[in-house]
Amino acid sequence: MSDGGPPGSDLGRNLMALEKSNVKVAAYTSRHRIEGEVVLLKGEHLSDKLNLTERHFEAILNARVYALDGNVLVHQAPYLAVNKEHVTLMVPLDDSGGVS
Repeated sequence: MSDGGPPGSDLGRNLMALEKSNVKVAAYTSRHRIEGEVVLLKGEHLSDKLNLTERHFEAILNARVYALDGNVLVHQAPYLAVNKEHVTLMVPLDDSGGVS
């Protein structure tokens, strides 16, 4: 019986069972380039995540933040919440780090 409760409940197990994939991306703000991974559900596109107006932040996993002037690594984190209002461009990357 699903109780709508936290992970560990039926609802939590059902959400964890959803098919998902990590997509490598580069997100650009006015001052930084952020490279990392965004989690997409099966059938979901990167544009779908960015167009969700009820979510103001996007999670980027294995994030590396570079300064745009000089391409210097300024921060690295396993998880970064990025305010979508500051993102001017987000593109998928291929395995070599180039735009796919």
